[in-house]
Amino acid sequence: MNKSPEGVERRQKMGMPDVEDAAVEQAWSRFRSWMSRFLSA
Repeated sequence: MNKSPEGVERRQKMGMPDVEDAAVEQAWSRFRSWMSRFLSA
C-alpha cells in the first residue's frame, strides 16, 4: 500500500478505510503461499 501522505489523503477523499499493517502482511503471506503452490510445480 502507498503509505505516503498523498496516498493516505487520496484514500480518505475516496472514503476508503485506513489499512492495518497486520492485514496487509497476512494478505501478502497468503498471496506468496498461493503463488508458490501453483508456480513451483
